[in-house]
Amino acid sequence: MTDRHDVPALAGECVRLEPLRSEYIDELVRAASEDRSTYGFAAVPQGLEAMTAYVEALLQDFADGLVV
Repeated sequence: MTDRHDVPALAGECVRLEPLRSEYIDELVRAASEDRSTYGFAAVPQGLEAMTAYVEALLQDFADGLVV
């Protein structure tokens, strides 16, 4: 199984995609606190507790080999 730290960031001219890490939770909460009207097609947790649970669950799914 690939360690998430071995997954490279993908960088383009306008955006950089990084592998998900728990260190990004505060930034994700801040981003999710802005205009939520565009979140109609995806689940976006609101607040620190919800975002932490969401990110930890995703990272656990990765560790368990359920997602790549």
